[in-house]
Amino acid sequence: MARGFFLFHRVALEVAILLATTYLAVQESTWSQGSQTTGTVATVSAASFDRIAPVAPESIVSAFGANFASKLEIAATVPLPVQLGGTTVAVNGQLAQLFFVSPAQVNFLIPRGIQQGEASIVISAPDGRVSRGVIRVAN
Repeated sequence: MARGFFLFHRVALEVAILLATTYLAVQESTWSQGSQTTGTVATVSAASFDRIAPVAPESIVSAFGANFASKLEIAATVPLPVQLGGTTVAVNGQLAQLFFVSPAQVNFLIPRGIQQGEASIVISAPDGRVSRGVIRVAN
């Protein structure tokens, strides 16, 4: 069962990466390292890539940008890890479980218990860069 779970998610991630290259009109925030801006980050529901619809707790979110990780890594354990390749994602200060990280994309699970409304997203890269953004959460 676990093998089928990971195969399904690996295929879903590959499809998400292909879709991301053609569709990135989404909520944006900026990467910063000190006062230096180095790019933008976009977050969407990984199920619909809808830029307007809110996400639910325990749903999968895709974040797109630059310099998230030094290489591609896919989670290979259940429960999912909260760190892959040195990259972490926090939603309202709570570490999120990670499906996938790459230099240009991170897929993560909105943690259970995140309250409705605007949630802060903080992506920390292994080189110390931090991306801050927001996403709308609804039940």
